[in-house]
Amino acid sequence: MKVMLSLVLAAALLLGLAACIAPKKPSHGEKALPADSTPEGEGTTAAPETAPSPEVKECESAESFAQNMTVGWNLGLALSYFAEQPKAGVEGLSGLVFFMASDGSYSRSDNVAFDLASKTAEITWTLGENGILTAGAGSSVTGIGVEQWNFSLGAADKLTYRLEALSYVTADGAEVSCDAARLTEYTTDMSDGTGGQAGLMAADGGLAVSEIKEIRAKMKFVGIDRAREVTPESIDYAQTRWGNPLTTQEMINAVRDKGFNLIRVQVSYVTHMDHAGNIDKLWLDRVAEVVDYCMNAGVYCLLTSTGAGWLEAERETFPEHSAVYRRMWEQISARFADYGELLLFEACNEVLNADKLWSNPPKESYDVMNELYQIFVDTVRAGGGYNTTRNLVLNPYAAAYEYNMNQNFKLPQDSTDGHLIAEVHCYEPNNFCFNEINLGSNNFTNEWGTKAERAKIEIIMKNLKRRFVEELGVPVIVGEFGVVDRADEDTRAQYVGHFAKMAEKYGVKLVIFDDGGDFTVFERTDLSWPYEKVIEALLTRGASVE
Repeated sequence: MKVMLSLVLAAALLLGLAACIAPKKPSHGEKALPADSTPEGEGTTAAPETAPSPEVKECESAESFAQNMTVGWNLGLALSYFAEQPKAGVEGLSGLVFFMASDGSYSRSDNVAFDLASKTAEITWTLGENGILTAGAGSSVTGIGVEQWNFSLGAADKLTYRLEALSYVTADGAEVSCDAARLTEYTTDMSDGTGGQAGLMAADGGLAVSEIKEIRAKMKFVGIDRAREVTPESIDYAQTRWGNPLTTQEMINAVRDKGFNLIRVQVSYVTHMDHAGNIDKLWLDRVAEVVDYCMNAGVYCLLTSTGAGWLEAERETFPEHSAVYRRMWEQISARFADYGELLLFEACNEVLNADKLWSNPPKESYDVMNELYQIFVDTVRAGGGYNTTRNLVLNPYAAAYEYNMNQNFKLPQDSTDGHLIAEVHCYEPNNFCFNEINLGSNNFTNEWGTKAERAKIEIIMKNLKRRFVEELGVPVIVGEFGVVDRADEDTRAQYVGHFAKMAEKYGVKLVIFDDGGDFTVFERTDLSWPYEKVIEALLTRGASVE
């Protein structure tokens, strides 16, 4: 059963910006005239008493952008405080069991939803059969615990649950319960997603993974304290909760100086909206500050809305979701109306249907996404100022790169011609690019580079050009690609170099993914580049590794 959004939508903003009038001074991201130049058509005589209306300022075309963009970098997990559907109470709450091992691995059970009637979650994790087991059989378990998840809660919100049972079953069938003192209520700040951790240790300080057959837990929901206080501290916390430092001008400048001229900024808004659909001013101001870093650096900023989790490609929830979505983009468009062509808007990020299908969803899901694109384009264009000609980027269902899936992608009607761009994401092959947590299994490889694997990358790029450039007439960006720091650097560089070479061959633009974690290519704490071979392969379009 789908859960309807509880947001009460406010009336649409009455935007005071006229589409035909541009700012009188250079806007954010406008390519200003040199200081010693005179605008075309203007002389040196005094202006008449009634000055004419300012010249309409238009953003460059999508084609011009595609020619000017070199390569981009993702500012991942900095402003993307992930949001599930806003829910009150036990709806949307889930839990899992995990353990840390002596070999440094983190293994976890499947995530289990709480039962709405009993308000409990009962988890049985059979190691090796479900969940993710990355610890080696010879390693020891250094701590077993539970986690609670509900990403609709804000930075100041608290959740209380009761841990009613936690035990493990040995290989010979004996059940061992955790310390009874751990079976108590836990109140936790849910903004980091983690509940109280109940320790379970052997007398000698460790328990062999091979000795454990199952881990069992029972958790009961008690209540949520939904605080809405927004402070500078809570805004900072929302940006650093994934482990990355606060974004600075120096970071953006360092990325530009390395050779990148586009920064993709992923932002979550719904978690920072009140129940009337208003985005917290402090949050929107901080987003604008990060966008200004890009404008000051003279690089493109691709500003996207992280919709995965609350925004669904689903007909039943579309009326409520699309209303929140429209309200969100009204506010974003109004806030950035006077920012020039260096700022692009991206409609959404990897939206799925309710079944979370990454491939072959029902046609309804594609239809809903196409309707969402139209809302996006209409809303931004109505925002006035530079929004009337701003380049807009459309991320199809699941950001899929497959040619067959994108046959269902339709361009929306636009009041201005030549300002739409398509974007997909590509981590191919998954078992090389991802790690076990992303994959949900241990079926990964550190090897890449066969003739067939290289050929597949070229086929992908050829089909992206075929579908978007040749058939639909719009430029295309691969807005996310990369390889986790697991394979050796030479192999990663070979992959990235070949990917970049094929992209250039077929006119596809690239933005490498960097989450500050497994996909790190730029160290934000000291502004260093720890994987020079990978970056050089990207920037030279593979020449450095041929």
